[in-house]
Amino acid sequence: MAESFLEKYESQKDSDALQRLNKVLAKDNLLQSMEPGLISEMANMAMGPGKFTGPAKGLLKLFPKGLDTEEAFPALQKIVTALKGMGQGEKTAAYKVLKPKIMKDKTRLDDIYNNDIMNNPNASGRLGTLISKNQEAYSKLDSYLDNLITPKGLMGGGVASLMPLRHGL
Repeated sequence: MAESFLEKYESQKDSDALQRLNKVLAKDNLLQSMEPGLISEMANMAMGPGKFTGPAKGLLKLFPKGLDTEEAFPALQKIVTALKGMGQGEKTAAYKVLKPKIMKDKTRLDDIYNNDIMNNPNASGRLGTLISKNQEAYSKLDSYLDNLITPKGLMGGGVASLMPLRHGL
């Protein structure tokens, strides 16, 4: 009788593990087949915050590795292209993930420029040009992200919102 109980227990444990595996695989298949936008936002609400990251975390892999060895613009252009295909909720999530990375890389570029270019009389012009191009590319991506999230009607838009106020100036 002890063997039959042990056999039943083992078979029940195996079937439970198989059911859990099937459930995880089904959830992964469902998430992969979803289109970006409203459906993925609903999945995020259903599964809870933090469990469904979507494509936002994957964008971090597109950033260039060597800021002082390669031009950053082509890699950052891929990020912009990926952002254009996302829904508004995903763009907000991507903003929260990308903004700290951009600020960190911009600081790193500034440090490289100040330490390796400005303080080194033997610095190559090519390195200075590369760092300047990368700084410009990161600044453009940063402003693109800010414009992506900021509501357009907030400041009234148009050229008048860009002009300084004339209160006693």
